[in-house]
Amino acid sequence: MRENSLLKAFTDIFHKALSFLKRILSSPVGRQRLFYGFLKRLLFLHLLFWIYAFIVYPEFVPRSLTRLPELSI
Repeated sequence: MRENSLLKAFTDIFHKALSFLKRILSSPVGRQRLFYGFLKRLLFLHLLFWIYAFIVYPEFVPRSLTRLPELSI
């Protein structure tokens, strides 16, 4: 009985999310905002990955990046 109620709750949430996405994706502005938001998050995660990789594995950092020019103001 409990499995049925969990399954029903999951399917209800899934159908609500699906109808929300269909409503957003039906308009070109919604598609564009969703796509650009996805690209922003992807770029942010990509930058976080490289920062993490440079901190954890400094031996893989190219030598050209280890001697960055200093900024003089």
